[in-house]
Amino acid sequence: MWLGLLLLISGAIFAIYHLPALRHWYYVGLELRHVDGLAIVHSLKGPAYSVYVGYLNLATALGVLLLFRAWRQADPLYRLQALTLLVASLLPWSFHLLYQTGLSPHGMDLGPFGLAASGVAFSLAVLRHKVLRLLPLARDHVFDGIAEGVIVLDRHWRILDFNRAASDFFLVLVPARLGAEMSLLGHEANFTKALDSWTPFVLRLGLRRVEIRPSPLTDPQGHILGSTLMIQDVTERLELLEKLSQLASHDELTGCANRRALLERGEAEALRARRHKRPLSVLVFDVDDFKDINDQHGHQAGDEALRHIASVLRYRLRGSDMLGRYGGDEFVVVMPETAVHAAIVLAEELIDSCRAQCHIGLSMGVAELPLIGEEDFTTLLAHADMALYAAKRAGKGQVAAYPQPIAPQSLQVVA
Repeated sequence: MWLGLLLLISGAIFAIYHLPALRHWYYVGLELRHVDGLAIVHSLKGPAYSVYVGYLNLATALGVLLLFRAWRQADPLYRLQALTLLVASLLPWSFHLLYQTGLSPHGMDLGPFGLAASGVAFSLAVLRHKVLRLLPLARDHVFDGIAEGVIVLDRHWRILDFNRAASDFFLVLVPARLGAEMSLLGHEANFTKALDSWTPFVLRLGLRRVEIRPSPLTDPQGHILGSTLMIQDVTERLELLEKLSQLASHDELTGCANRRALLERGEAEALRARRHKRPLSVLVFDVDDFKDINDQHGHQAGDEALRHIASVLRYRLRGSDMLGRYGGDEFVVVMPETAVHAAIVLAEELIDSCRAQCHIGLSMGVAELPLIGEEDFTTLLAHADMALYAAKRAGKGQVAAYPQPIAPQSLQVVA
């Protein structure tokens, strides 16, 4: 009965976590907090997460209790071994409790630190106290109970041991393969480089991305006896970082680059253009009579119009061009390797495309970076903006250039 109940709880939590329709019961969302100049991502927990934490703490407490009883009842010869294992099992749980109770600094998850301390304790247990001679019960409850994968290698990089989580990451890890070369795991170049320099690396295993952190196993004199590989699934963490990077550089409404990313790219392209004596043009445009759209149809319709315009124009631009929202209904296109005449032709095509597909008029200003002089991207942007207002004064729905191009004659020009 009890076993069935435990399996039911585990199965329910597993299903809630992995089914997209139920994931919001586990994680409600994300929250970005700024603390002392640091950006820290916090997961907003759902009701299923509370059930999981209670279940995890209860199961861990029972496991520690059993290990404590084994330590009390152990033969004096093995008591120090059992104590080392008990401490190693308490370390990650203690750090986890600090995080769950809100006592960790800035609310950071201290689990990896607890796991690192636990790894040191296990290393001492294996090499100094010969913990592998302890009863299998202790090993099953501690070593196999760690959520992260652990692989133990000897000095010749042969596989001495691994826990259950490691075999979940690497399906080739079965008891019959103990003593096999590390090359059994594949990705030999990555492992070799990491073990030579003791640096962690990220490996893609199917749909998952895992971080592998090597560390040496040494005797009291500092001689290396072997190494451990700690394996942690970092898929969710990296996806969160990628989403944060996307939010930091892209406009939430239109999906194109935001002002900050636009200026950074523009400055970089201006430096490159001057260094290599290559053309660089900038196109600034806004929506004609955008205020009327908002006043007559509401701000939601205005937002939808901006999204549609960005989508249409993005399709017309080259892969090397960058479309960004500068603010409000004003957009900027950075066009490397483009002289002003080619930029004017493209601007006219963009106006025609927007008029045909969105039924909205655009006014555009174009400017090219002079190859001689000290003009920076900010100045180039200001010149394109001046051209934009010249186009608006000329009747909207037009292109104006700064300074006056040699041809064609029909263009509006800022002196």
